[in-house]
Amino acid sequence: MSGIRKLIREAHRRSLWQIVIFYIAASWVVLQVAEHVADQFGLPEWTYGAAVLLLLVGFPVVTATAFVQEGVGSGGKDPDESDSEDAEPAGQVSAGTAVAPAAAPQGSAAVGPASQHRLFTWRNAIVGGVAAFALLGLALGSFLFMRSAGIGSAGTLVAKGVLDKKARIIVADFDGPEDEPALPRTVTEAFRIDFGESPIVRVAEPSQVAAALERMQRAPDTPLDPELARELAIREGIAAVIAGEVGTAGSGYLLSARLLDAQDGAVLASHRETAKNADDLVPAIDRLSKRLRERIGESIVSLGESAPLERVTTASLEALEKYSEAEFAIGHEGNRTRAIALLEEAVALDSTFAMAHRKLGIALYILREERTRQVEQFKKAFDHRERLGELERYITEATYYTYGTGELEKAVTAYQNALAEDPESHTALNNLGLVYQALGDDERAWEYYQRALEVDSTFSNPYTNGIFTLINLDRADDARALHDRMTSNFPGNPGVSSDGWWLYGSTGDYETAAGHIENLRREYPGNAFLQAEAQSGLAAIASVEGHLQVAEQHLGQAIDIQRERELAAEFLNAALDLAWLQLAVAGDPTAAIRTLEAALEEQPIEGVQPYERPYASMASLYARAGQVATATRYLDLMETEVWPLANGDPDVQWLYFRARGDVATARGNHDQGIIEYRRIDSRYCPICRTSALGHGFDRAGVPDSAVVYMDAFATTPRGARIQADRLFLGGTYERLGQLYDELGNLDRAVEYYAKFTELWVDADEELQPRVQAAQTRLEEIVRERG
Repeated sequence: MSGIRKLIREAHRRSLWQIVIFYIAASWVVLQVAEHVADQFGLPEWTYGAAVLLLLVGFPVVTATAFVQEGVGSGGKDPDESDSEDAEPAGQVSAGTAVAPAAAPQGSAAVGPASQHRLFTWRNAIVGGVAAFALLGLALGSFLFMRSAGIGSAGTLVAKGVLDKKARIIVADFDGPEDEPALPRTVTEAFRIDFGESPIVRVAEPSQVAAALERMQRAPDTPLDPELARELAIREGIAAVIAGEVGTAGSGYLLSARLLDAQDGAVLASHRETAKNADDLVPAIDRLSKRLRERIGESIVSLGESAPLERVTTASLEALEKYSEAEFAIGHEGNRTRAIALLEEAVALDSTFAMAHRKLGIALYILREERTRQVEQFKKAFDHRERLGELERYITEATYYTYGTGELEKAVTAYQNALAEDPESHTALNNLGLVYQALGDDERAWEYYQRALEVDSTFSNPYTNGIFTLINLDRADDARALHDRMTSNFPGNPGVSSDGWWLYGSTGDYETAAGHIENLRREYPGNAFLQAEAQSGLAAIASVEGHLQVAEQHLGQAIDIQRERELAAEFLNAALDLAWLQLAVAGDPTAAIRTLEAALEEQPIEGVQPYERPYASMASLYARAGQVATATRYLDLMETEVWPLANGDPDVQWLYFRARGDVATARGNHDQGIIEYRRIDSRYCPICRTSALGHGFDRAGVPDSAVVYMDAFATTPRGARIQADRLFLGGTYERLGQLYDELGNLDRAVEYYAKFTELWVDADEELQPRVQAAQTRLEEIVRERG
């Protein structure tokens, strides 16, 4: 104990505490600089540890140097210093000074203070420290050079040429314990999400894998083990496969992943991680993914900037499990209804789970269900977008601006930002095409759909959107060629038949369109959504050709399906389709009103969410049926309950202004009606605007203007025009023949009388008097003109 006390007194006497405190403070500064430099220049993570090690090694050296040198300062002289002018002459002894001992015997070691002073000097300490950090810098430079040049074990797979930059990779299903089937699926999805954040590779989405399995004539829910993943990768031209495992170890987990060459199965890289418990599982997946990303060739700067998986997704493992099951339901089962239920559970477990909110909004949008909830989910995803990676954040912003607020210019900017982050982002390319399409710029839209197809042709969305855009561009042959390509690439995909009936129905080939609809009915008998679409599609084909009874039967079955689905808004909309058929095609306003009021009695409008209440369509129907008071009441409800929530939604916008125009026209205020019809956005739906204006000018008794807009409606190519044609095409042909006849333009009158009689040649008996009248007048004109 006395020795320790003596050492402490000596340390105080020599001022070692000040040296130690100064060294610790200086070390802290050095480590802060090292961390900043490592982050800034993308140095490996062991840089910081190496700096800590050097500083720890330097601590005893500095302490010893201080101990020795402080001692020299009080009773000796630093050999680095020159003799002062007060030094004693050589060989002379001062009074009171003991005589120095004799020299050590020859051959003995000089271990006295003089040799210690030569070793533990401040010059040696500083030179040694600088040399150590210089060697660290040399090691780092060598490592980074070897990494980027693909030399040795430090070289990345991209630098070595083993993998191309932006190579596609499939993540196979992770293997896991049989008693926890949800665990490997959750780990697989979480790993795929984090790995997909990498800018160096592209990860195949579940929907792409499902489509590829269909092309292999495998069920889309076939487990994707490593061997099947390799077979799929070879067929699809995908470079590599990631195979992984997750196992339990007490309360913890063991994770491993191997990057396999698709051709021969060789292991290109592998890594293992452990998770202490369930709370550490998501961070462990994050670490596992990032190690493989680094080995492939992602820059350390990029990895450092990449948000942790827990922040990109959710800290709730249970919520992540629900999300992964939903992705499986969408990508492998094609069951969006089940996916919606799972995503609802996920966001209930973690209300900040932005990725799940966005996916839920998209699923609802695709099924055209519950518009209010769609906007709500997009808004929640937008509010929590800081929990997403950069690319996903920009896409979430764009989605909200597109479907939530209708600010399409802001959506364009957000998608452009996403493409600046990743020029090959398939989602951003496809969705930017959709925005340009909504803005009426079909040329620009097709440009982005083409780019999306060039980046990855295994996604079906650009095919669908491209087909509609090519029709808009009056390139029907190219649209059919693209559909043929889609059919070849996606056998068994319901989108092929769905797109087929829209394509051929909107270009006048109703027989081929009906064939595609029959495929939907036959191949997907258990899918209520597709069955309802099929019945509505068959009704549209029958209606456009004047087969009223057949159309009414199919619409009746569509109504029954929506009744069974217990979706109030969809049920009322199906009933409205039938009422509009009776009004616009059959010319029976009494039957139309009776149909709608029976539906409202069965399903009161109060049972529908406010935003989804079809007030605008109801107001137009009542106005055109001559019931102005009822039309005005529903228009007022539209303006107070729905329009304030619309936020520029183009589907709501055109229906709203049509309703305002219809009500004004029904009141006899034709000028105001024309003003309202002109407010319909022609960029989004040009035929909606021309149809309304043609009706308005005809009712106003201005035939020369009426024929201009009716003619534009009848001849403008449009990808979804079958929806308008089913109600108005036959009547427009008929009325154009009559108006051109009245105006004395007999050539055009003959043209439209002929189109009308050809279209309705086999129409129902109740419509035949109109067909016969047109045919008679057509023959008269031909005879008169010789």
